[in-house]
Amino acid sequence: MVLKYLLVFIVFSAMGLGLEVIFTATFSKNKDRVHMLGFSSLYYVPLYGIALPIFIALAYPFIRTIPWYMRGLIYLPFIHIGEYCGMLLLRKINGASPSEGRYQGKRWSIHNLTRIDFVPVFYAMGIFFEFLLRILLDEKLF
Repeated sequence: MVLKYLLVFIVFSAMGLGLEVIFTATFSKNKDRVHMLGFSSLYYVPLYGIALPIFIALAYPFIRTIPWYMRGLIYLPFIHIGEYCGMLLLRKINGASPSEGRYQGKRWSIHNLTRIDFVPVFYAMGIFFEFLLRILLDEKLF
């Protein structure tokens, strides 16, 4: 059982960081678009590897009868609040959150910790990571 949770931690951390690198490489407005450099931070590993699977595992039993597209709407505000709180904690610990410089001055930034325009990404994240957790914990998908 411990190995299963270790696997969840490793897969969620790797997928979270990997998807973030892909996202930032794809949507970054850097002048050097030729290389499409993406970025993330190892500080995000606990958010992706621990907080996200725990939240989904706790929420899913209560909402599993709801259609998947509605479950995404339920996960969305919690993921958004989770990012805000996680970045706020990192700001308190380190003096700044890793994303603060990239969010500063952006139109939809909330205290330079998260952005409202990421709502579609957080919606998709909730659905994707629920599906991933169900696979890793060997739950029947349909």
